[in-house]
Amino acid sequence: MALALGFKTVRVSGNSMSPFLNDGDWALFRTITIAPPSASAKKQSRSRANLRAMQGKVLLIQRRAFGFLTTGEEPTDFLQIKRLRRIDAPGTNEILGHKETHSSDSTSSASFSEDTVRIARNFAQGSAAFMAGDLGLWVEGDNKAESTDSRNWGYLKPSEVVGVFLFCFKRAKN
Repeated sequence: MALALGFKTVRVSGNSMSPFLNDGDWALFRTITIAPPSASAKKQSRSRANLRAMQGKVLLIQRRAFGFLTTGEEPTDFLQIKRLRRIDAPGTNEILGHKETHSSDSTSSASFSEDTVRIARNFAQGSAAFMAGDLGLWVEGDNKAESTDSRNWGYLKPSEVVGVFLFCFKRAKN
């Protein structure tokens, strides 16, 4: 991950991140660039370490909308604010930087939690754009009742992260 030496201000729309951020708040994000899969092994390793350090932090995500979410026939990019909950490496048993261990004996069952199985199923359903070994980012809004996030659309690619939350500089008037 390389610092793009920039900042982005964003007006919060909606309550998916409340009570942390509320509709009408203004937040400042440090813009970032994640090393693409085609980058050198050294850059990839550094990006993975930096992503793991961002776990639990609030991120600015750039998503692409298609179909009924757009006003025209062309896809539209839009920003969302979500918290990074987990980082998974598809094609391995690595979840959050720790490897699940289980016997290869066919008579024993793997000891994966329900949450891990749910995540793996979601990834399998939306994994066409992912290759084995790519990182998948699981993001969620703090207000689960009002958030559309990875529970709805699955994993994000690291390239969809465009910023890391710094602070809220203007609270909305209630």
